Amino acid sequence: MNTRQICFQIADAGLLDSDLTRAIKDRKDFDLDEVVKSLVYSARDAFTATKNDPQATWQEKRMATGCLVSTFLSALLLAQAGDK
Repeated sequence: MNTRQICFQIADAGLLDSDLTRAIKDRKDFDLDEVVKSLVYSARDAFTATKNDPQATWQEKRMATGCLVSTFLSALLLAQAGDK
């Protein structure tokens, strides 16, 4: 699976903003950095919502933290790969 196919799956899952999703689905050029940034923002928003939810369980809060960490690590790896 190549980068474009992965980005198409991410867009199809509704994880990106509408302009970026449209560009990917229309097979137009898009900036991979924008995809990464959008995923980081989404993960951060989900983490914040879960962390501040008084009804969220400790397990849900730990899962949200793990997802946020994974997203940031993935973003760092992608940024590092782009620098080469």
